[in-house]
Amino acid sequence: MADPEVNLALLVARIDQMEQQQKIVKRYVSKLKRRLDNLTEQFNNRPELQELECLRQEFGELQLHLNGKDVAKNGKSKNTDNSLEKTQKLLMSVEEFVKQYEEGELDFIGVNLAGANLSRHNLSGLNLCRANLSRSDLSEADLISTNLSGANLSEANLERANLKGANIMGANLRNAKLKGAIMPRGVIHV
Repeated sequence: MADPEVNLALLVARIDQMEQQQKIVKRYVSKLKRRLDNLTEQFNNRPELQELECLRQEFGELQLHLNGKDVAKNGKSKNTDNSLEKTQKLLMSVEEFVKQYEEGELDFIGVNLAGANLSRHNLSGLNLCRANLSRSDLSEADLISTNLSGANLSEANLERANLKGANIMGANLRNAKLKGAIMPRGVIHV
């Protein structure tokens, strides 16, 4: 083989080798990116962040409430439409709740759905922080990644409900029926 042919063969072999290395690096980078995306999602869905958001909302509601008291004392009328809207939201019917959820609303902090029949409903990803769900029927409901921190679930029926990834920190589960429920860490309650 002549010298230029040897150089060409070596060059082709080196190019093939580099292409193989490039494929390996691409697979490795792809795995790293998936891992980083997974870690980012886990970080952004930490229960502490949901609890912090609940506290921010509560602080805002308290400020509105205090501003309303200032209005009563001073006799001045400020715009209280936002406060009225929040109060109405807390007292909504099950039908209105489901309608708003289906329209894309995810924030139902402090909503009062005591005794509601939400059996088999998909309520995944909702913010139900400090919601009153006492005596509600949530059997077989999907509550995946739902924020239920500080919620009142006393005497609620959560049998066979899926609570995987849900935040139940500070929730009242006294006398709740949990048989067959998938708990936040994926363990089935017996």
